[in-house]
Amino acid sequence: MKLRIPNILTIGRIIIVPIFVITFFLPGMYGDLIPFFLFIAASFTDFFDPSEGRMGVVVSFIAILELLKESMIEIVQSKPYGPIYVKANS
Repeated sequence: MKLRIPNILTIGRIIIVPIFVITFFLPGMYGDLIPFFLFIAASFTDFFDPSEGRMGVVVSFIAILELLKESMIEIVQSKPYGPIYVKANS
């Protein structure tokens, strides 16, 4: 079986669910933050719906660029080939 992007996204979500449930019951602040970020990671995959195809990815990318142009978000990358962080401007 050849793994394509939709299959990889689905497998990733299946793996995230038990981790989410286990970390949800952690005491203290970690029980709040870890499930939150896991939920955000799983939700981010919905942003690129495979049924939309390439046009959906292009439109999503253009929407991000539009938010950047309007100064509603800020995109930061601290070093070349490093992680890219997106944060909302206040």
